[in-house]
Amino acid sequence: MFGGSTNSTTDVADAVDNGYMDVFILSMPAFKWFKTDAPSESRRATHFCQVIGQRQMLVIGGRDPSSNNSFWPNGADPWTRGLNIFDMTALKWTNRYNASAKNYEQPAMVKQYYMNQ
Repeated sequence: MFGGSTNSTTDVADAVDNGYMDVFILSMPAFKWFKTDAPSESRRATHFCQVIGQRQMLVIGGRDPSSNNSFWPNGADPWTRGLNIFDMTALKWTNRYNASAKNYEQPAMVKQYYMNQ
């Protein structure tokens, strides 16, 4: 899970809330949420996420959740062409698709949790 907004208009009151940049993992079957150490470099709301390949999440479009007049306060999306990719195994952001990325594996924090159960 990545980004979002607290209401249907704007989040002007929370313009510096970095929580909009966090990435979370929901692990099954424990139904436990894990916060990654890989925040995005920009806050994002009204975007779409799609898993591509075996282990990458493509984030498409969106806007700054606190912007009143335009999608981005300075008028330019900080992501190239409004796209970014998150590697769900390495827990890293990139702006390039890696077609040779191996199959998804649980990130280390998730593996550690199950080993301690």
